[in-house]
Amino acid sequence: MGESLAPGPGFAVVSLTLRPQETFFTPVDPLLAPIATKVDARERLSFDDGVALYRTPDVHTLQALAQTVRTRLHGARTFYNINTHLEPTNKCVFQCRFCAFAKKLNDPEGYAWSVEEVLAHIRETAPEHATEIHIVGGLHPKLTTAYYAELFRAIRREFPHLHIKALTAVEIDFLARMDRLSHTEVLKRLIEAGLGSMPGGGAEIFDPEIWDQICHQKPGFENYLAVHGAAHRLGLKSNCTMLYGHIESIEHRVDHMIRLREQQDRTGGFQAFVPLAFNPMHTDLEEQGWTTGLDDLRTIAVSRLMLDNIPHIKTYWIMVGVKLAQVALSWGADDLDGTVTEEQITHAAGADSPQALTVDRLHHLIEEAGLVPVERDTLYSEVVPPHPQPLSHQWRGERGEAIQSSRMTFNEAVDLMEHCHDLAALGQAAHAVRLARHPEPVVTYIVDRNINYSNVCTELCKFCAFYRPKGHSESYILDRETFARKVEELREAGGRQILLQGGIHPDLKIEWYEEMLRWLRSDYPDIAIHGFSAPEIYRFAEISGISLRETIERLRDAGLQSIPGGGAEILTETSRQRISPLKITTDQWFEVMRTAHDLGMRTTATMMLGCGEAPRERIEHLERLRQLQDETGGFTAFICWTFQEENTALRGKVPLAGAHEYLRMLSIARLYLDNFENMQSSWVTQGAKIGQLALFHGANDMGSTMLEENVVSAAGTIFHMDARGIERVIRDAGFRPQQRDFFYNPVEPRVPVGC
Repeated sequence: MGESLAPGPGFAVVSLTLRPQETFFTPVDPLLAPIATKVDARERLSFDDGVALYRTPDVHTLQALAQTVRTRLHGARTFYNINTHLEPTNKCVFQCRFCAFAKKLNDPEGYAWSVEEVLAHIRETAPEHATEIHIVGGLHPKLTTAYYAELFRAIRREFPHLHIKALTAVEIDFLARMDRLSHTEVLKRLIEAGLGSMPGGGAEIFDPEIWDQICHQKPGFENYLAVHGAAHRLGLKSNCTMLYGHIESIEHRVDHMIRLREQQDRTGGFQAFVPLAFNPMHTDLEEQGWTTGLDDLRTIAVSRLMLDNIPHIKTYWIMVGVKLAQVALSWGADDLDGTVTEEQITHAAGADSPQALTVDRLHHLIEEAGLVPVERDTLYSEVVPPHPQPLSHQWRGERGEAIQSSRMTFNEAVDLMEHCHDLAALGQAAHAVRLARHPEPVVTYIVDRNINYSNVCTELCKFCAFYRPKGHSESYILDRETFARKVEELREAGGRQILLQGGIHPDLKIEWYEEMLRWLRSDYPDIAIHGFSAPEIYRFAEISGISLRETIERLRDAGLQSIPGGGAEILTETSRQRISPLKITTDQWFEVMRTAHDLGMRTTATMMLGCGEAPRERIEHLERLRQLQDETGGFTAFICWTFQEENTALRGKVPLAGAHEYLRMLSIARLYLDNFENMQSSWVTQGAKIGQLALFHGANDMGSTMLEENVVSAAGTIFHMDARGIERVIRDAGFRPQQRDFFYNPVEPRVPVGC
């Protein structure tokens, strides 16, 4: 690893210069300087500019430029609508290689609804106060122009409040060919029946070779532009899209955007551009894999900068996930789509996003990002007044003043936590500190496994879905045979460490844990033991009737090598009394860590945010950690993650922290904890896409492969990545992956990592 800087208050205190929102960073990448000048002057960007934006490693300037344009157009206003999706048929005469939704005409799993069946479905699923119904489906030879005209009339009669946004350009072209009509004539008949606007699907990639490889049965992409042009000339508004992340190149994407921009110059009817991330499961292109978070956000940002004549950029949470969609609001997107209610096409391709979002959830996502939610109708007219702006300021930091010579104060950190929601500013400052500590282009990770020896616990924390009381039918103590099998599986995967944690069992004394550790050290000397949180160790001492110091000494002598930072949650008594009143206190947590450090053991430190704590409490938490690190230097890393609510007693009782809040917290932690060498990404709670973005918000480590995880997954969050997946997201972010041990020493993989 590269030479590290000594911890201490003199290292790197970051001061964000608080400026009005439209301020440009000085680009690190010199290729972006002329592009930034064009953006500032509101000049149109070229093809070469678009490619340079896609390829730049200076992602923070890319983000800042896109967000500047988004703010120039819309301020803090962020749009959504209450809508519902409907697919009248999944039968299709075309079999596109990227599609997992379509069924052949004779497939028993295929369906085609009658008009009455469609109406019944709308009655059942349309949310209250919906203003839009989004209708697309397969190309069925029996569903003609007359069918859709009848359907639209029936919807308009029964649901006059629903704007009908329906039929892609591909569907309009299919109807025209089947009914021997022009595009214009089909559109006129459907408009007369109630068609109000068109979605943008079916664009894929505007390149003849790519088109031929992924959807050769479709008429050429020129028909897509022709149909939208005809619609615009008839007064219809439409959206436009791009399906990316399959076999196309960066150059193909930029060319696609320019063709849309040229069409908009001609007819002016596009309202929004919607980049669609390819979801590969159950398609003929499954081997292409999923897009990464950085690729998704680059595409959002580049589209905002290139498409200067299209008012809105939409982040489609169905395809990229809710967490990434929220972060995209800080990368140029101004529209979060809508409630959706039910969606089949993307979910058929493996999307793990929910089927619907409530209005309250949409508001929370937008407001947490420091923005103003605005309900719109399909044509972007405001439906209700925007929610009041919850923040008093919008800030942007200036990159050149990222690293200063004095330590960030407690009050400065509180001010950032309470007021600064600008991810570009925070990310750049945090990344600058990360690069100062770790200038080498390396991101580390470890191959390990969580082993939960028991789920019996006496603490009854309200945020926990894992524990079971003693005597519960689902309670357990792991038997030695199962334990051994788990360690053997870790060995086979090239692992080198177990993270050993469990509940606090009232009957297990120190001797039980010593025996377990000695067995592990004897039978698996090549596997490091990172184990037992501060609450566990403190209770071991109480149950065994010995001192805390003796407890840690005995665990160490039996084979324990390091201690994880779990059980911290929020280290203030206000929060602990509210969410875990039976658990050890803040002072007791620090007593465990201080004692371990005094005995020469290294530990990590953690935070679980989003359980109802005040912003100031998070900084109080960081301040206590910083003070102990000044005193002992015993923490190797800081890891924060967000509370996961499913199956817990706090479900629905606290406002959840989203991906935007997670990245904010990580950035501020990197700035404030100037004496911590390492910051880990919490991909286990955030997923691979946000986990990758954490590498640009202060993290220099991707954590672990975590072959097994039971605590977070019990709360409804299940993300998996093996060493190959971790290395893929690291390389895609422009870094070199490096396996490590707990102490951050570089190590060679024990088994080859697949490419």
